[in-house]
Amino acid sequence: MHGAPQLPADFRHLPYANPDAPQGGQLRLATTGSFDSVNPFIVKGTPDSRVRTYVVESLLARNWDEPFSLYGLLAETIDVSDDRQTFTFRLRPEARFSDGSPVTAADVLFSLETLRDKGRPNFRNSYSKIIATETPDARTIIFRQDAGDRELPLIIGLMPVLPRAYWLGKTFDNTTLDAIIGSGPYILGEIKPGETITYRKNPGYWAKTLPINRGL
Repeated sequence: MHGAPQLPADFRHLPYANPDAPQGGQLRLATTGSFDSVNPFIVKGTPDSRVRTYVVESLLARNWDEPFSLYGLLAETIDVSDDRQTFTFRLRPEARFSDGSPVTAADVLFSLETLRDKGRPNFRNSYSKIIATETPDARTIIFRQDAGDRELPLIIGLMPVLPRAYWLGKTFDNTTLDAIIGSGPYILGEIKPGETITYRKNPGYWAKTLPINRGL
């Protein structure tokens, strides 16, 4: 957002992450209250919000050592015009949802349109500033705004990217207890409202060796 990023283009891992951190085991966490949905993107219901953290990813990801610098996750590049009115994301060719299907520009566009029209008000507030989009190929998506919002390219970079094929034919703005899928490091396991929800590591997670994820 301001000045140069802290990390160089060839950084190996985030400064607070141990790239050789041991893996495995179980972590049990208690929480106050309950849940009746695993869709945290809509107004209805009381969702388990950790779906957004563990199951669904964004084009870019944070380095929590910086106020607001983002690095590539699903996107390998972002190009922003000098006036920040036009910004283009190029997706990584290896990016995959947990069912093995590739993450495409069509999924990014579907996510924006769905969250803008059916998601929580904060999505609508940001995404309604986008006046045009283009998908010149399966890995490229271009956004244009006319609001003069310098922060918008980064906000769009943090947009949840949902699998279009999974949601087609489903009512997105209804609560659900189905094990929805994403491209993140975990998949949903056992779901018992009022009792427990289990997240399991996806053994085929596509981004486990990316520098932004190494050691986490």
